[in-house]
Order: sequence, then C-alpha cells, then structure tokens
Amino acid sequence: MSVLEQFLRSELAAWVIGAVALAVVTVFAFSWVGWLGFGLVGLVGLVTSTRLDLHGGGAVPDSGFGSGPVALYARQLEMQRALSSPEQKLAAEAERQKRDRTLYLMNTVFIPMTVMGLVLFFRYQL
Repeated sequence: MSVLEQFLRSELAAWVIGAVALAVVTVFAFSWVGWLGFGLVGLVGLVTSTRLDLHGGGAVPDSGFGSGPVALYARQLEMQRALSSPEQKLAAEAERQKRDRTLYLMNTVFIPMTVMGLVLFFRYQL
C-alpha cells in the first residue's frame, strides 16, 4: 500500500477533506448572500452535529425504528443489552468518546460561525 493510499484511509484525510469542503461551501455561501450565508453554513453544521449526537453517530435516523424520544431510549437500552463482554463495553465507550471529541470540535467551529455570521449580517447587511 502506497503512502497516498494510507493517507486517504486515515482519519486525518477525512478531516482535511472535510475542512476543504467546509471552506469551499463557506466561500460560495458568503459570495452569494454575504454574512447570512456564513451564518447559515454554521447553523447547518450545528444541526448536523446535533443529529449526530442524538442518533448515536448516524446523521440520519433509522426510518424503520423511529426517531422520537421513546425510540431513542429503547435503542440505547437495546445497545446496552447487546454488549455482553467487558471488551465490547470498553470498545463501545472508546467509540463514544471519539464521537464526543468530534462533536466538540464541530461545535467549537460551528457555534462561532453561526454567531459571527448572523451578528455581522444584522450589523452590516440589514
């Protein structure tokens, strides 16, 4: 496996590709509608991170299972019962911590984007 293939399969590559995509979308939105576009990109990112948090790492809930509070709680109980060995519980905890770090980073980027975009829109464009 070449160095490029190893890089493209790494988590760092996903972050780099995501950051470039975010920058391109933000520049396009800013050039199209100004600061409102900047704020809306941040708002879409916040909605996405909230859905990731609520649905356990999947941005789109399982349509057959439902996405209401009762269904989410039932899914959590089902996942806890499915993990029988201590190794499985530790692996699930490590995965949850990794997802929480990712969501923290997403919120750290998207909350200021939303606030800054909307404040500057109301200050300079409205």
